[in-house]
Amino acid sequence: MDRIGPPDTAALVDALRQVSRKATSTTAPRTATGGERPDLRAELARLVTDVDPDDDSSMARARRTLLKAILLREWGEGAESDPAFVGMLEAVDNGIGGDGRLRGLLRDAVISLKRST
Repeated sequence: MDRIGPPDTAALVDALRQVSRKATSTTAPRTATGGERPDLRAELARLVTDVDPDDDSSMARARRTLLKAILLREWGEGAESDPAFVGMLEAVDNGIGGDGRLRGLLRDAVISLKRST
């Protein structure tokens, strides 16, 4: 497996934008065993069930979980075993946590996900 490089913030922001615009996929991705995986939107909607988008601490707790789900979907479950994955996930989490515009984008995505359930 290739090692994980520096975080691709543009791809992550694009994923969050797609979720906040209610982007959906017409086909579910396949797992390594050939079975269908639930679409990313459904998976993220399940993860935000108990998240309060108006509570900063609730959003901060959910942020890392959502980021991990997005990144593992993008790179595959095997990425989690890469030693750089945890550090990269932490760096992206801290980057979003320190940027009001990105926190707002994540909040919009959470609101959109909650409305879709």
